[in-house]
Amino acid sequence: MAFLLCLLLWNYRPVPGYQQTAVDLRRKTFRVYPASHLKNLVVVVGHAVYSGLDYHESDHKESWYLLDYQRQVVGQTDSFLEHIRLGVEAASKDPVAMLLFSGGKTRRAAGPRAEGESYWLVAEAQTWFGHPDVRERAYTEAGDRVDGR
Repeated sequence: MAFLLCLLLWNYRPVPGYQQTAVDLRRKTFRVYPASHLKNLVVVVGHAVYSGLDYHESDHKESWYLLDYQRQVVGQTDSFLEHIRLGVEAASKDPVAMLLFSGGKTRRAAGPRAEGESYWLVAEAQTWFGHPDVRERAYTEAGDRVDGR
């Protein structure tokens, strides 16, 4: 688990306002990350890209870029919103938890949008589901590859 967390932290995409600093310690330079105080990890894995213009309309099925098999599942977009909400709520209960929305630009036809970023922006539009303090501990990770669909 520690290796996975290290790998995720190495590749994470910080929220706006992030500034990386360096500290000289015994003549070695180490990166100081803004989340170094966080000890636990809550991961919400993205399964679709939000393709709408208004993130407040994230409950509309038409606002998501869905694959054919996803369109056939009743309540599919509701499940995305529920996963986002549950991730935010889990992180809100643990003040030393990082919330990581994972998912890259896996749908070429959806444009230059990543699943993880979509989920972060949906949470932002939903005012973090009543837990605005989680925003400062929420990050995205976009290490997935584009599958060409």
